[in-house]
Amino acid sequence: MDKMAMRNIPDFLNAISNALRQSDGQAMGALHSRKNVAAMVSFVPRAEAQLDFLCSNKLQYPFDEVAAGVVRASVAVQQSKFLDAYASHLHALTVFNKAFKEVESNTLLPLLHALVLDLRILSIRADGELTKKGKKPDKVDDAGRVMMQCFSVCNNDRAPMEQNKKWGTINIINQLLRLYFQNNQLHMCKPLVRSVDMMQSVVPFEHLPIGSQVTFNYFCGRLALLDDDYVKAEQLLEFCLKRCNTAASNNRRRILINLIPVKLLRGRSPSLALLTKYNLSNEFSAIVQAVQQASLEMLTTALEEHEDFFIDNSVYLVLEKLKNVIYRNIFKRVAAAVAPETKLNLDWFQRALQMQGSELELDEIECVLANLIHGGWIKGYISHQHRKLVVSKGIAFPSLHK
Repeated sequence: MDKMAMRNIPDFLNAISNALRQSDGQAMGALHSRKNVAAMVSFVPRAEAQLDFLCSNKLQYPFDEVAAGVVRASVAVQQSKFLDAYASHLHALTVFNKAFKEVESNTLLPLLHALVLDLRILSIRADGELTKKGKKPDKVDDAGRVMMQCFSVCNNDRAPMEQNKKWGTINIINQLLRLYFQNNQLHMCKPLVRSVDMMQSVVPFEHLPIGSQVTFNYFCGRLALLDDDYVKAEQLLEFCLKRCNTAASNNRRRILINLIPVKLLRGRSPSLALLTKYNLSNEFSAIVQAVQQASLEMLTTALEEHEDFFIDNSVYLVLEKLKNVIYRNIFKRVAAAVAPETKLNLDWFQRALQMQGSELELDEIECVLANLIHGGWIKGYISHQHRKLVVSKGIAFPSLHK
């Protein structure tokens, strides 16, 4: 039955019954999605007992309770009762997951994925309601535990490969990664990433749906970025940008917000056309210009102007490290000006920085140079006694993108 033709509970239940009879997992997932159920909440019976009767009269357990649960959750959302909505949806997912564990088939994975997705969304809104009431928000944590139970059911499945539930783990992992990032529980992400690596022999990553690959690599790229592993971050985020649907402009924009800082740190600048296309020129054009012109003052101003945006997207600290790129470029220009001299006076650097409007003492310049040497941005050593930087006679300033 066409979902658009469903205008009441009997139609909804008939569609579920037909999908079950036809073993149509995709239809089951679509039917139970929050967006679909929300379209008919005006036709839900007022008395809960009547809803239970309708569901149990048409569907067998656990599908009767799952259907009733998602309908009650949708009604509660319409009434802005998000705690009630979360509780009803949680019951639906818990009941289904217990039954799904005993089934030697992965046909209903789309239903599990739909229920997990909506649980994550409702947990966030429920925590918002708790916060408004002055209570401790705990539903996101609770949802994470329940989603991990769903992950375990799939990950521990021993059914034949074609019907193995392991094929569904990536979607649950992606929802967990979204949840942990939003709740700033990044320490919970790495075990999930390792679990995907461990499944490679059974469920090869390249055989997974491309959308799932992009989502997973996006979060892995962000983790690598936060771990200062810029080579890995660039590889993963470039994978996402190349394979993300070209029509999904919002998703591509999110990828670029993380990829652009990495590119800049590795000596590559995005074009103004790219920034304009994805509505990022306002935030990033001055940053790009500051790096290209080796202007510390311009970078500081740009970071301050868009501080909230960069913090909200977790790239502020990464962008701050562009100061090292600018320091490195300024010092490289000084070295080029006195080449082939390899013993460089620190006061030469001091005067170059003063021309940029940056007043640093020689001890502070030593500290900056020590960080650049430690990070592999400069090859050489500092002679504190003689106040000199002694650089390599070979490549003293390695290429940023190597």
